[in-house]
Amino acid sequence: MCTLQTIFIFLLMVLPVSLTLNGHELLNVNDPVLLTCNTSCTGDVKWMLSSRPGLIVSECRSGVCVEGHAFKKRTRPVHGEASVHLNHVEYNDKGWYICYCDTLKICQFYLDVVFSSVKRVCVGADVILPCYAATDKMIADKDISVQWEKNGRPVVKLQKGKMSYSPDFEGRAFVTMSQYKYGALSLTIFNVQQSDQGIYRCKHRHEEPGQPEAVTLSVNECEALKQSVFPWCGILSVLNYILFWK
Repeated sequence: MCTLQTIFIFLLMVLPVSLTLNGHELLNVNDPVLLTCNTSCTGDVKWMLSSRPGLIVSECRSGVCVEGHAFKKRTRPVHGEASVHLNHVEYNDKGWYICYCDTLKICQFYLDVVFSSVKRVCVGADVILPCYAATDKMIADKDISVQWEKNGRPVVKLQKGKMSYSPDFEGRAFVTMSQYKYGALSLTIFNVQQSDQGIYRCKHRHEEPGQPEAVTLSVNECEALKQSVFPWCGILSVLNYILFWK
């Protein structure tokens, strides 16, 4: 199965040099996104969804912009740029978006859309992000491959019995190798930080996704935690009342 990186390399080989790959975005259903195009265009600007030939997202001619039927009331052009805002992303909006300047392809943007479950946790707490898959019950440890990503970037990778981490998760996250044969690929994160917030996805072996498709980790400061860290705040308030107001 082709990975996103493989697709990027292929496109670089076969597409015209003038086409700029402006990146990709991982979003939840109903999120907004900016389809960026940093290449200047003095002509007419048109965005199209490449998976559906002829499907127009937005088209601006002589300063007058028209939305495609499938994107009605969801797009807004960026003044002076070829970029366009897309609001209330739908699940079937995923795919490659091509930007044209007149008839020339100038930019391409990949949009990945998921419908994720939400996991809420307090700063400083531990959390388990669930992931399950139809794994091989008899697989050898050396053949196990699991990767967790946050917002499309690697977090933890288990391969050939060894665990590797991104710098932000070193010593704070792990996947239990012994559970792989039971179809459990869940990720444990200790001492959750505000920066851990994001969309997490797990994959195993040949880039096969697990279930649920994605988990959104929502991190908040919790009042109960604050009170446990600063119990003396309430005591000081009582003493202040007794000493100065009685």
